[in-house]
Amino acid sequence: MAQLEASNEYKDIICTGPIYPMTARGGHLDANGYRWFGEILGKVYYQTQIKGKNFKPLQPKEILLDRATGQIQIRFHVPVPPLALDVNTLPKIRDYGFEVYQDKARSGNRINITKVELNGKDKVVLTCDKPLEGDVLIMYTDSGSRIENQPQELNHLQGHGNLRDSDSSKGFYKYIDLDGKNADGAYIYPREKFESRLRPDYEPKDDSGNIIYNQNYPLYNFCVGFYYKLTSGKNKLRIL
Repeated sequence: MAQLEASNEYKDIICTGPIYPMTARGGHLDANGYRWFGEILGKVYYQTQIKGKNFKPLQPKEILLDRATGQIQIRFHVPVPPLALDVNTLPKIRDYGFEVYQDKARSGNRINITKVELNGKDKVVLTCDKPLEGDVLIMYTDSGSRIENQPQELNHLQGHGNLRDSDSSKGFYKYIDLDGKNADGAYIYPREKFESRLRPDYEPKDDSGNIIYNQNYPLYNFCVGFYYKLTSGKNKLRIL
């Protein structure tokens, strides 16, 4: 949050966006992940330093509470509208990465979200299972954001979310299969003897459900992680 706030306050600080959409193993970016994030950095650098345009990452602009109905409306700054909930680049995350708490961010204070909907080009509507009382905490991609019905082998994917914009930009380089083999059956990319695989915990897919091997990296702008509190009696928060 401090990095995001600094980039919103100072013109010479630019937040390019999160790294959670990139492929990783055990919480650390892999070869594809670092190359992919480098493409994102290059895209934003070109836009801001070469073309002289402003850039802010996908993030909330305004939050509205309807406490009686338990509904939360979040209006976003969207670099390239419309918003999308992407379950191909990343697996489906519980509540798409959103969390709501009452008073404190503890597991016992978590409010159940029954529905996450897109409204127009720049809004997300969260519907909770009860009225919103006291202080309301709204979070995105916190440590409680895990894969829905999480398989044991994917237990490292936490702090993720599915919200992105519709930027159609593609990277210069292509996503590679780190476990690809030569014609003789030997691995193309060397590894230690104890390494049975180099593939990440989850591999991104295209709209057809195929892993994006040999396809250019997609350069969507995914939403940054955030934490905002609306204190008791407050129903509106203006951010940007």
